[in-house]
Amino acid sequence: MFGVELGRFTGVMRRVLRVALGGVRVVRCAFVIAGFVVLSGFAVMACCVFVMLCCLVVMVRCFLRHVDLH
Repeated sequence: MFGVELGRFTGVMRRVLRVALGGVRVVRCAFVIAGFVVLSGFAVMACCVFVMLCCLVVMVRCFLRHVDLH
């Protein structure tokens, strides 16, 4: 009788470990996807900042030309 219950316990523990390892895989995949989203967001932000700085340079140059003409 003790062997039957120990066998059931062992079977349950194997299933729990299998589910837990599958959960770790899912969490790891979620972290990888989140990392790609963060990095792509950073790339978009850096591109927008670069465009804004270029526009600022153009505006300053136009302003200085306008001031020099008068």
